[in-house]
Amino acid sequence: MSLDKLLRGGDNVCNMKMVIDYLNEYGEITEENLQKLLNIKKTRAYLLTCQMSENGLIDIIGRGAAKKYKLNTNQKM
Repeated sequence: MSLDKLLRGGDNVCNMKMVIDYLNEYGEITEENLQKLLNIKKTRAYLLTCQMSENGLIDIIGRGAAKKYKLNTNQKM
């Protein structure tokens, strides 16, 4: 893993926690609201949600403008 990735890892963990906390409270979030919540751009939001999905934290529902994210109900925590 590169030093750049390690340095950004802390932000990703904080961002993931913020998304999970939001989803625990509200149930789902749109891509637009996720970008606003984390103050990040579309590409960063996409990469973060892909990583969260690959790790089994969230489910991606739909595509395009209608895309939403929800907590993975099968997650083991």
